[in-house]
Amino acid sequence: MAVFNSTILRLAREQHGLSQSELARRLSVQQAVLSKYENGIAEPSESVLAELSNQLGYPVAFFMQDAEDVPSGLIFHRKRQSLSASLRTKIEAEVKLRVMDVLFLYGKLGHRSDIISREGRTPEETAQCLRKQWKVRRGPIPNMISLLERHGIVVIEFDFETDKLDGFFVPLRKDIICIALNTNPCFSADRRRFSLAHELGHALLHQNDFPDSEKETEADAFAAEFLMPEATIQTELEPPLTFSKLCELKTRWKASIASLVFRAKKLETISENTYRNIWMFLSAKGYRKHEPECGVQEERSALLQSLMRDYAEKNVKYLEELNLTQARFGERYCQIQPVSRQRYGGD
Repeated sequence: MAVFNSTILRLAREQHGLSQSELARRLSVQQAVLSKYENGIAEPSESVLAELSNQLGYPVAFFMQDAEDVPSGLIFHRKRQSLSASLRTKIEAEVKLRVMDVLFLYGKLGHRSDIISREGRTPEETAQCLRKQWKVRRGPIPNMISLLERHGIVVIEFDFETDKLDGFFVPLRKDIICIALNTNPCFSADRRRFSLAHELGHALLHQNDFPDSEKETEADAFAAEFLMPEATIQTELEPPLTFSKLCELKTRWKASIASLVFRAKKLETISENTYRNIWMFLSAKGYRKHEPECGVQEERSALLQSLMRDYAEKNVKYLEELNLTQARFGERYCQIQPVSRQRYGGD
């Protein structure tokens, strides 16, 4: 017998950015009553469930599913303290609800992420081992998202409606890695590549660790070595490191000029004085905030859309199994044309 899932109700409300009082008003119930629903103290009637479905855009069955709990993913991320609590909650709820689709698909298809454990390695050694396991050629990675997806790592993309959060990994089971990535236009293509590598570093290095500044430094070190391996890039960062050369390197490595300068400093190919002079030049030109694009192209995820398309084409009851309406499915999987209409698959 299906049992009402109070956690799912709370996530759906938070996904819409609604407070308890706002949703209670729409449902014509008291806030205290809605609070009891969300805390599992009371269950809504059939009429209230129908109105929840109408207000939140999910079928009634969505609120009655025994879904796997998705842990918080906003433990490790940059600038988290400056993000408002309400927007943080909304982003996290959106990701958790989308991750439920990932768990469903990976469970049905038996898919796993191809990853390695840290086993006492430094962040740089972990990056080197992962490149070796994935048979990544020497030099730049042509497409970071494609590389991750070829190895079963899911990238969930949407606009977080803020410039205070690049992305974050979701700590699922050890054999599944999922990274939420902000597609807000304020972020450049090269920055998103680094964010993906940074969050991958957290996922491999810090699954069960408490966040602190050292963990952020380690994730950055992993990302730098994974995207710009020392053995290959060091000679390319030798002086003279002119602005023209930095632009050429950005085009080749698809890394920001800032990252390249930091990398040169870390690998000691430039002096402290040269490092300061480069930053003074970049600041004077306004490039600290907005760098030239240098031909670096946007990368887009395709794995989840592809898996969901294949599954929907082979399973006529895909909406019922996912507990989604056709409208909600179309919102998440806009590249997929509706396969069929189901009993609660209307708009």
